[in-house]
Amino acid sequence: MKTSNASSYIGFSRSLNFHINNKYALRATGTLYFRDAVNLPNDFNTDAFFRINLESILSVGVSAGRVFLFNSEGKSRFTLWLGLAYTNYETLTDFRKIDEVYDYDLQNNREIGVVFRPTFEFPLLHYFGVSIYPLIRIQKQNTYFGLGAGYMIGKLRNRK
Repeated sequence: MKTSNASSYIGFSRSLNFHINNKYALRATGTLYFRDAVNLPNDFNTDAFFRINLESILSVGVSAGRVFLFNSEGKSRFTLWLGLAYTNYETLTDFRKIDEVYDYDLQNNREIGVVFRPTFEFPLLHYFGVSIYPLIRIQKQNTYFGLGAGYMIGKLRNRK
């Protein structure tokens, strides 16, 4: 079964990147995204104040990339990432109404897929920069498209 959904996720990602001679790069990434559950009944409520009705995506992955410099100073570059990710999708299912309150089950779908992430990076300083990117994660049952922006900390470019 192939699923698609137009609901928006919000979350964060942490990556450890290693650039080799400003030509190649390696990355290990962990991401966590949340969204409001999309299949809630119209009259949905729960009996517990602390019960949060969110669906999530948790993913870990590794990628390799090719770096293209836009100028010799390294103040802007493009990295074309391709990698593999192990992803767990947690969704709310099987809603049951019990005395005016709904109960539900959590369904976990685990998949391995391909990640494609072309990234524009702007090392503004030698140790700080920003990046923007589209993200495509293709898996057997789910395909995820996203847009992201982030900051980079670490040695980003050489001093002259």
